[in-house]
Amino acid sequence: MLMQDRRVVVTGVGVISSIGIGKDEFWKNALLGKNGITPITTFSTEGLPNKYGGEVHDFNAKDFVKKENLKRFGRASRLAVASAKLALKDAKLESSKKTDYAVLVGTTMGESQVIEAIDEKWVKDGEKNIEKDLVAQYPSNALAVNVAFELGLEGPSMVIPTACAAGNYAIGYGYDLIKTGQASIAIAGGADSFSRI
Repeated sequence: MLMQDRRVVVTGVGVISSIGIGKDEFWKNALLGKNGITPITTFSTEGLPNKYGGEVHDFNAKDFVKKENLKRFGRASRLAVASAKLALKDAKLESSKKTDYAVLVGTTMGESQVIEAIDEKWVKDGEKNIEKDLVAQYPSNALAVNVAFELGLEGPSMVIPTACAAGNYAIGYGYDLIKTGQASIAIAGGADSFSRI
């Protein structure tokens, strides 16, 4: 089959959002016109002009992330892992080689809550008191690497840090990888944790 003849289809969807966790809950609430904007509870909004945002409530990372990875992964990675697992479950794909999967995650800031915590500790206590486990959560490729690690995948992985459209770019790049034969399956989307940044 010629590469331009390769068909690319969406086989699974995994959603973690302020209006629902999982494809069905998200879609039901979207059709009902549910508004996921609520008062911000993740951090103090004192002195900030905005007091409302689209936080994901009722998300329990323990439902999706292996216990040994919970401390290693920041919130954005936990959200990305959960979405990937939901998408794979929805796809009902027969098992493939670990190298067949590409993992592509778009993001605005990556682990923004981690960098906030590092900055706060640095300002308050100096750089010597910053925990190495916290710093290890921040590398720019963390989201895609953590999804691949959690799922045991060995294909190409990439973080696409292009702000608001990053998830769309990741999906587009996944399409390109499949269309050109560089991957058989692409887990692609976007993830960001809610933060002051």
